[in-house]
Amino acid sequence: MAAEGSYNPATKILTITGDGMPTPVSYGTFPNVSNPYTPAAYTFNHSFLYRGGENTTASGSTPVGIIGMSANGVAIYNASAANGPDAYNVSVTVGVDSVSGQSTGVFYFNGIEKPAFDIKIGATYTFDQSATSNANYNAMHHPMMFSTSSDGELAGGDHYMMGVTYKLDGVTKTMMEYVMQFTSATTRTITWVVPSNAPSTLHYWCHYHTGQGNQLNLSSTVGDPPSGFHWVSAGDEAMVTFGEDGCGGHPEASGQYHYHDADMLSCWKTNQVMAGYNDYYGQSQFGQDNMRHPDGHSKILGFAFDGYPVYGPYGYNNPTDNTSAVVLMKTGYQQKMSIATGRPAYGTTFANPPLGALMEDYEYNADTSGRHLDVYNGRFCNTPEFPSGTFAYFTTVWEDQTETKEYTVTVTSETDGNRYRIDGALHPNLTFIKGSTYKFILSDASNLNHNLLLSDASDGFHGAGTTYTSGVTQVGTSGTAGAYIEITVGETAPSHLYYFCQFHPSMSGTSTITVVPNRHLTPKFPYIFGLSSKQTLNIPSNQGVGAPPASGGESEGGSSTPQTPSLVITNQPTNATIADGGTQTFSLIAVIEPEAGTIAYQWQVSTDGGFTWANLTGQNSSSLQVVAQAFMSGYRYRCVCIGPVGEQTQASNSPLASNLAILTVTGGTSQQDTSGILKWDSNVGKFDMTSVPFDRDNNNPDFTRNNIRLDATNYEFDLT
Repeated sequence: MAAEGSYNPATKILTITGDGMPTPVSYGTFPNVSNPYTPAAYTFNHSFLYRGGENTTASGSTPVGIIGMSANGVAIYNASAANGPDAYNVSVTVGVDSVSGQSTGVFYFNGIEKPAFDIKIGATYTFDQSATSNANYNAMHHPMMFSTSSDGELAGGDHYMMGVTYKLDGVTKTMMEYVMQFTSATTRTITWVVPSNAPSTLHYWCHYHTGQGNQLNLSSTVGDPPSGFHWVSAGDEAMVTFGEDGCGGHPEASGQYHYHDADMLSCWKTNQVMAGYNDYYGQSQFGQDNMRHPDGHSKILGFAFDGYPVYGPYGYNNPTDNTSAVVLMKTGYQQKMSIATGRPAYGTTFANPPLGALMEDYEYNADTSGRHLDVYNGRFCNTPEFPSGTFAYFTTVWEDQTETKEYTVTVTSETDGNRYRIDGALHPNLTFIKGSTYKFILSDASNLNHNLLLSDASDGFHGAGTTYTSGVTQVGTSGTAGAYIEITVGETAPSHLYYFCQFHPSMSGTSTITVVPNRHLTPKFPYIFGLSSKQTLNIPSNQGVGAPPASGGESEGGSSTPQTPSLVITNQPTNATIADGGTQTFSLIAVIEPEAGTIAYQWQVSTDGGFTWANLTGQNSSSLQVVAQAFMSGYRYRCVCIGPVGEQTQASNSPLASNLAILTVTGGTSQQDTSGILKWDSNVGKFDMTSVPFDRDNNNPDFTRNNIRLDATNYEFDLT
């Protein structure tokens, strides 16, 4: 189930309960190579002071861990991490030995030649040898092994096997099978769960050739940030990965699945999954975006535990004028101009992380041009839910980074020959952004007989490359008026390009053009919350993780307790639009787990926006057909599943109601009005804020004006 909520207007206490799972949104594959944990349901029950419509002045800290709850019942975490991940993926290849020149080559880890490699005790490592160089470098194959001594048994040592699992094409193999069947497999992996009693030093080596490996240094703090600092654990600034799925979520060791940033929005919008589940998102949209109001302003995504709402990335340009343009909210956070006090020097390792990898690499600049948000990454502003204003947090994403840029090219004679200069700089490195257009002006007379081209390899066809022509336009002759070469960088462009002279080698030196994606609408620091919160956060104990829901298990005698069956709807009914007089079919697919059983179906209809539901007589199969009439536009349909029929033990969640599906009828004349509904609907486990989300009479920041009642019949808290 998703989060359920109840609100007490007398005390202004908002209570949220749930199981922590992302209903109705799914999650990715866990465990994975960067995360060894599995999302698990737990009991969440937390109360805090609701402050919607307010603008308090006190501030609090933003701790590591949970700081809010999203509308689909998933914990929202701060974007920082005090420890490194517990799973790592290492890409293993074999390449040139640039030190000793041995013909067998040496191992490369993640592109680094034969490194002394740090290993975290207790973590899980996946060493992936699937690259073809492992099987055929210099016509030899190179199965990797571990040992307590350099070069293992090739130098009189041994094999280290504690916690090590060899797999070929996903099938577990013995060490000898891994060696003997190595070349015939497509995927080759070694998974190592590093035991707590592992020695402080081990070695990796090739089963057949000496000198290919190096030392492994084991410690319990590998991967942790420098002392006193915190990793950035979201966005593409992150140096460490916790195996996030496509929704930006991942589980902790406790099984608590959580979000860090606005990546959740892409999953919420896929197939309109949240729109079909919750009328607040489903009844209105901006274009095809159900996460925005019709005027373009973002909708509420959840609440922080200081009581303030969390919105998506769009707001009014003028915070007090809801008729002003809707724009992406711009943060004032930026990377520091000087290194943070006590920080290790910038580098590329855990001990010396690059700029931007640590939370402490950022600072707030109130003078940022075009800034909308304050130091808390929020502001007091008017919103569709709070037309008289509220403080609110906003998720932050990157603006469109595409650009149109010109470079002036000249040729000068240097001590090592003729060389290109770009805007006066000697063959500099450049950066291209995908989707952008770059023009090299070649009209200066010095370019005569030095026609500049682009390639996918250094020095073009003078080296090992070819001329790159995708999106490229050439005009005129280099060295004459009006001559230029222009490129619009496509999405399929390689990660690096190179400029070179058609007629003469080495004119661009060792310069490189780095091609980067346009980060438009991807999460941007600080993602949701600033380095401090607007008000002191009411953080639940143990990150809100209560006892897991009751389930069967092993008895002391070793016999299995039968598992309670559970109903699962694998395909939900979906919204439909049909012309007046047409026939529409709604359907679903439901199963009983862990063992199949018979399911009884009962379709229901709601004519008042989902507030009350009535059974449809005779509609007792997994599908429903209705003949659409104009007045039915806005009707909601759902199916209640009961089972297993005829069994003594019923499913733990029986009866189970499906997501509602909204019928929209075009043509004809409708007399139906489904507006005016606001409720926490615990029967279907959702925060339902249909078309009148918050009723604030006389601008008082409360949920309702008049009637507050608990309707036990429909199991919903009605705040209409």
